[in-house]
Amino acid sequence: VSYIFQRAAALNRPVVINQSQGDNLGPHDGTSLLERGLDNLLGGPGRAMVKSAGNAGADRIHAQGTVAPGVPQIVQFGVVPQDTTPETMDIWYEGTDRFDFRITEPGGPTSATVSPGSPTTLTLGNGNSVFVDSRVNDPNNGDNRIFLTIARGTAPTLEAGTWSFTLVGTTVVNGRFDAWIQRGQAIAAFVGAHQNPDNTISTPGTAVKMITAGSYITRGAGVPGISAFSSRGPTRDGRPAPDVAAPGQFIMSAAASVLGLADAYQLMQGTSMAAP
Repeated sequence: VSYIFQRAAALNRPVVINQSQGDNLGPHDGTSLLERGLDNLLGGPGRAMVKSAGNAGADRIHAQGTVAPGVPQIVQFGVVPQDTTPETMDIWYEGTDRFDFRITEPGGPTSATVSPGSPTTLTLGNGNSVFVDSRVNDPNNGDNRIFLTIARGTAPTLEAGTWSFTLVGTTVVNGRFDAWIQRGQAIAAFVGAHQNPDNTISTPGTAVKMITAGSYITRGAGVPGISAFSSRGPTRDGRPAPDVAAPGQFIMSAAASVLGLADAYQLMQGTSMAAP
C-alpha cells in the first residue's frame, strides 16, 4: 500500500487501492497494528482504499454475549468430521472485566480453568490439545483478549461434534464479549444462542479510514437486498459498517488465465466482486 501511494505521488496522480484480503482475528475496532498502519497512510488528498467486507455473514464465525457475575456463559461451537487443521478463535472483552476460561470437548470432560496470565497448553482426554493465551490490557485498545488454538495433538483429527468454552467473570463491570473463528479450509461454526451474524466484517475492513463494501443483489432471487453471505457490521466499537454495498452477486467478469478454464469469462459472487 505504501509503495502504491508513493508511486502515485511520484506521478502526481490520484489513486484508489482495491483489496480483497481479510482476517477474522483481531479486536474488530480499528485498533490493530495493521489497521492503524493503513489509517496512517490514508486520509490525505487523492488517496482512497476499498476493502471487501468479507463473505462470512452466514458462516456463523462470530459469537456475542454478556457475562454476569457468578453466572458462567457456555458458548457452543461445532467441529466438522475429519478436520486435521487447527481451529483458532479470538475472544475480546472490556478492559475493566476479568474472565476465567475453560473448554469442554464433545461429551466432556471440562478442562482446567485458565485465568489471565501466562500462556498455557491444555491436553484433553481425546488427545487434542488447546493453546490458550489469556491476557489483559492490550496495548492498542486497553481491552482483554483470550486467544486459543485447538490442535489434533496425539489424535489423528480434531474430535468432531459440539464443543464449548465457558467464560466465568471474576470481575464484571461491562460483561460483553465477542468471539471470532479464524478462516481456513475446514472451519468450526458457533451454534446456539450466542451465534451472531453481526460484527463479521474481516480486518482490515474495520479500519477507520477504509471504505468497506458489502454485496448488494441486482440479479436473480433476492432483488433488491443484501446478499446472505455478505459480512455485516457494525464494528466492535459501534461504528456503522460496511460503508457501501455494490453489486456482488451473479457478476460476470474475465477469468484469470491461471485457472485454466475453457471459458474466458466466469460468473462469480462475493464481496470481492462488489469491492471493485
